[in-house]
Amino acid sequence: MFHHLKKIIILSACIGVFSALFLAEGIRVHAYNGNIDMIQVQTEKSAPTEDENNIYVYTPEGYAYSREYTTLYILEGLYSTENEALDQPYRDFLSELISDEAFAPIIVAVIPESVYSKFSIKEIISVVDSEYSTKKESSGRIISGFSNGAYWIWNNILPDSNLNTLADTYIPMSPIGCRTILSGENAFPVIQKDANRIKIFNTCGDSGCEENYRGIYGGEEQMELIIETGKQYGYTEGKNIFRNRVSGEHDWNQGWNAFEEVLPKALNNSAYYSP
Repeated sequence: MFHHLKKIIILSACIGVFSALFLAEGIRVHAYNGNIDMIQVQTEKSAPTEDENNIYVYTPEGYAYSREYTTLYILEGLYSTENEALDQPYRDFLSELISDEAFAPIIVAVIPESVYSKFSIKEIISVVDSEYSTKKESSGRIISGFSNGAYWIWNNILPDSNLNTLADTYIPMSPIGCRTILSGENAFPVIQKDANRIKIFNTCGDSGCEENYRGIYGGEEQMELIIETGKQYGYTEGKNIFRNRVSGEHDWNQGWNAFEEVLPKALNNSAYYSP
């Protein structure tokens, strides 16, 4: 009798300890994790086994085909060929933001420079839309870019009427390039008619903005120049064009500081997610 009573007491104590651990603040019973697939972008002209055609697609935990998800496209920096933007620990950071309900679950497609310099963003989006349960309209897409990726947004996507209709929201982060081009003089005359649709969230870091051989890494001068140029074409700061200064040098730490600040604003202010 006493032997059985002892077992019950020990079992009860163990249950109490585990329950306390599960309920303790800051301790997760189940870690939140997403999944990353590597897929290839192909056309009739591209070699089917060419590694530099790879893009990397993150799907959130609980991903289901019964839902449609916003897709965030990330154009990486110059000479990139691998998944840098969602390598560890950035993948975990994104999962934690979703877990903490900073914004609803999203799909993220990371596109190295070796891919977006070869394929049109339209071709890339077509591949992602065919493989995943995405929202298929512009209101369900965000196109972001860091460094050369931001340069690509300003100089290859926004000025092209066939491409800037693919997304309603753009996040250029610390663009690299000469100030004259990055003033937006090529883009704003084209997107002027879409000022009520297209929103642009410019970001730059608080360091790493030194002069370099192609200009300034997304410094305050560029930000001011972009804002002032936009005003001439119907873009109003705080309404459809924004500036966000975040901590960090010119690397993906800065990029994810920008995402942490900007994505909740971009996602929560629009009906991107269909539960």
